[in-house]
Amino acid sequence: MGLTSTVWMIHRFTNPRTGVRGNLTLDQSVLRFEPGKGGAPTSVRVEDIVEVDRVAASPVLTLRLVPTHRLPEILFYFVEPPYMFGKPTKITLRVADAFLHEEVDEWVHAVETAQVESEGWEEGND
Repeated sequence: MGLTSTVWMIHRFTNPRTGVRGNLTLDQSVLRFEPGKGGAPTSVRVEDIVEVDRVAASPVLTLRLVPTHRLPEILFYFVEPPYMFGKPTKITLRVADAFLHEEVDEWVHAVETAQVESEGWEEGND
């Protein structure tokens, strides 16, 4: 697959207003986030993803993970997260989505495809 994008990652251990900027990659069955300024990388096996979705009318990819994972949910913003909450934020994200909609959809499709391929591989080796 080899998909790569610059994103801002937000989860329960990051600042919800700024997130952490870095590169998101998907190689076979592992989603990896490499932060741009130090910090530890984050890896998620596609088998640990319960749901992958995009937030409506915004360039945000949402991952919900298995209950045993240390991060129950991870958000990936494909634009810098707006600092303000409320109506200005929604407008900013909608405008950005007009330009990034296809890229986020590509990620949703790529993760779902990796999940199916991973499940098929496991079933074939049981």
